[in-house]
Amino acid sequence: MLRWIYALLCVVTFLLPAATAKAVTVSVGGSDWEVTTIYGNYNALGTTLQSQTWWGDSALAADFRDAVGNSLGVFGYLTPMFAYGLASSGSTFVTSCYSHTIQGDLCGLSLYPTSDFHYVTAELVPDVPLPAGLPMLLAALLSLGYIAKRRTQVRWG
Repeated sequence: MLRWIYALLCVVTFLLPAATAKAVTVSVGGSDWEVTTIYGNYNALGTTLQSQTWWGDSALAADFRDAVGNSLGVFGYLTPMFAYGLASSGSTFVTSCYSHTIQGDLCGLSLYPTSDFHYVTAELVPDVPLPAGLPMLLAALLSLGYIAKRRTQVRWG
């Protein structure tokens, strides 16, 4: 009985994170981006959506869509929306790129600004410079040297 419970816990542990994945890291344009979803409508999320790097560039939105694929999940038949602009000057309809499980990859879908959708946001992953780890490496080497010296002093004491 205990084996079955353990096996069930293992299965749940491995399946649960995949079902609730909220962020992925993708490489687009030579940079790494942490991509996640937000849920709501354009009227509430407009400032956030307009601050995305692909806003105003449907080709870049398509590049992100291709890099992310369906790793953020599929909601109904659609992946989350990469909103990249307004349908026309003075319009409030939002245009987006997305993937459809039947129709494939598409751009140009106009969304009502009051309709709720899963939208994608991305943040640039900062590069960690190598010198940031250098002081820790030096401290570790000095500590090991001190311990070795101390051991030889204790033995020959």
